[in-house]
Amino acid sequence: METVWIILISVVIIVIGLFLYPYLKSKGYVTHDSIKLTDQLLLFVKIIVSKNVDVDNKEKFESVFDAIRDIILYAQDVDESEDLEYIKQETITAIISRLKSLEVEIDYENELLIEIIVENALGFEARA
Repeated sequence: METVWIILISVVIIVIGLFLYPYLKSKGYVTHDSIKLTDQLLLFVKIIVSKNVDVDNKEKFESVFDAIRDIILYAQDVDESEDLEYIKQETITAIISRLKSLEVEIDYENELLIEIIVENALGFEARA
């Protein structure tokens, strides 16, 4: 089951950070100001929800908001860089961070799988 989570989280982060965000930015739907505003709105909603939700669900809600916020900031960060090695490392770090928040154990084989997925995505992006 961990392998499924690794593949799923990897694909979601890669699609958002390397393909969707740049596409939306090129169409003018995403700007630096809109990212800043989205980040602030997510933080605002997280605070409001965390004050009004029962204790059992509070951790789940906070985890979801943190994941969304982290992915948005990651997408902006890698979009501003031209260095493929930096993008690769940031992508791997973002994926591993999300997996650890889901309590997925990252061993050597899992990290290797993530690296293979990221390297192939970066190769595909370069050809696109």
